[in-house]
Amino acid sequence: MTSSILRTYRQAERAQETTIKDSERKLEMENVVHKETVDFLKRKQESLSTELAEWTEKYAQDYGRLEEEYTALKEKQLKNRERLDHLQARKAAEEEEARKAAEEAVREAELEKIRQAELVTQNNAASKIQRIAKRYLKRVAERAAAGAKKKGKKGKKKK
Repeated sequence: MTSSILRTYRQAERAQETTIKDSERKLEMENVVHKETVDFLKRKQESLSTELAEWTEKYAQDYGRLEEEYTALKEKQLKNRERLDHLQARKAAEEEEARKAAEEAVREAELEKIRQAELVTQNNAASKIQRIAKRYLKRVAERAAAGAKKKGKKGKKKK
C-alpha cells in the first residue's frame, strides 16, 4: 500500500508541478505583456506630450498671427470708416449746395417771371398812354385846325 500511496503522491506531485509550470509560464507571459504594455503606454505618453507641446506652440503662433491680422484689419476698418464719414459729409455739403443753387435758380426764375410780367404791364401802360396822348394831340390839332378856319372867316373884316 505504501507504493500505491507513493505513486498517488507522485502523480499528485507531477500534477502540481505541471500546474506550477503552467502558472509560471502564464506569469512570465503576463510579465512580458505587462512590460510591453507599459513600454507602449510610456512611448504613447511621450508622443502625446510632444504633440501637445507642438500644438501648444502652433496655437500660440497662429493666435499671435491672427491677433496681428485682426489688429491690422481693425485699423484698416477705422481708416475706411473715417474716410467714409468724410466722403459722406462732403457729399451732404455738395447736395446742400446743389439744393441751395436750385432754390436760388427757382427764385431767380420767379423774379424774372415777375419782371417780365411787370415789363409787359409797363409796355401795355406805355402803349395805352401813347394811344391816349396821340388821340389827345390829334384832337388838339383838329381843334387848332378848326379854329384856324374859323379865324380865317373872322379875319375878313369889312372896312
